[in-house]
Amino acid sequence: MIRNLFITGLLFIISVFTLSAQNYQEVVYLKNGSVIRGTVIEQQPNVLLKVKTADGSIFVYPMNEVEKITKEEAINRESEKSNRIRTDVKGYRGSVEVGTIVNFRASGIPIDRGAFSITTSHGYQFNPHLFLGAGIGLDYHAAGGRLFMPLFADVRANFLNRDITPFWGVKIGYAVGSKASEVVNPGIYFNPTFGIRFILKSDFAMNVALGYNLQQQVVEEYFYSSYFGGGDYYTVKYLRHGLSLRLGFEF
Repeated sequence: MIRNLFITGLLFIISVFTLSAQNYQEVVYLKNGSVIRGTVIEQQPNVLLKVKTADGSIFVYPMNEVEKITKEEAINRESEKSNRIRTDVKGYRGSVEVGTIVNFRASGIPIDRGAFSITTSHGYQFNPHLFLGAGIGLDYHAAGGRLFMPLFADVRANFLNRDITPFWGVKIGYAVGSKASEVVNPGIYFNPTFGIRFILKSDFAMNVALGYNLQQQVVEEYFYSSYFGGGDYYTVKYLRHGLSLRLGFEF
């Protein structure tokens, strides 16, 4: 079930990114200086060109009047105005993310079935593209009965200044863990992600992201030796490698 969830999330991100990238239209430049934006519906080499514009009008031009035909990003005046209002927000920005972590590799410990994760970040949005902040989270591994609390710095970069944009982010810091009968020390926490961000209002957005999750587990374990008739505590370091899938709410 978790594998299907990851596949669904990955396909969703790919499809949204593809649709975003497909927001282009054909632009016809005429030798007289005119520019026509629309869809080329018919082209007869060295004869004529038919272009359908956004309002449904169809224009026919002799090919000897056409200078060039290109594909450019579609211009939507209302959308451009909306983007300016929504994304040029500077100042405080907070977020809450919930999701799951599926471990695919572990050094020194068995691979568990995964974890439930919730994080919250708070910081400053410098411009439409860059956010810097810090956060805290809880990762609960049901199979091993372990609870990790990561404390991290959070960096996010939006690729586009638009309502829907791909983004890259990274959380890096330390996490404290706990489990009965063990003394758990802070270990390295590292979570780079890639996803899609949807701006819904000037003060609210949603995002979905896939990422790699590295959690170091530093444990003081007691080893008993029957040969020496006693034991002692030793520091043992484990690594959990996983994939994360998160749904975020920004405010």
